[in-house]
Amino acid sequence: MKKIEEQGMLTKTYTTVALSHEQKNARQVLSKLTATLQEAKRASADARSAASALRQFADANRFYQGRALEQHVIPAIRASIAEANTLLAELEVLAAGSERILQRANEQLQGGRPPAEQSVFSAMEQYCSHLTERLGKEESELIPLAFRSLTPEEWFAIAVKCLPEEDRYGKKAA
Repeated sequence: MKKIEEQGMLTKTYTTVALSHEQKNARQVLSKLTATLQEAKRASADARSAASALRQFADANRFYQGRALEQHVIPAIRASIAEANTLLAELEVLAAGSERILQRANEQLQGGRPPAEQSVFSAMEQYCSHLTERLGKEESELIPLAFRSLTPEEWFAIAVKCLPEEDRYGKKAA
């Protein structure tokens, strides 16, 4: 029994480290987005700089959607923790709002109506605000809830999914 508990603790520790690293990366991406936005606004505030910044925001949005937290932890919480529904709904609203912000910004930029660039930059600022709020809720509410509520078996399943391909199969995937 003690060995099983130790394995559960190790699995949870591994997952904690992986999620912590992922959140650190997410914060760094947010910081880079903010810097990109400020630079684009300072540079020339033209359609080309707005389009370039918007592409970087779209890439970052794909990164955020592909995180282990999104792909593995949230589904595990949704499946096993009924009291998390309100928090998960809030996070979904923020994510969907962020997605809509980027879509609207892209449509405005494609439409080319002046002052499209300024509204695109404003949308990007709003995106950063949503993302800041979402990351804060993940760190202060979602992750602690997961650590309190998920079983060792659920943590093990998450940890396996978080392993890099080469670790999962004992060799680098082709």
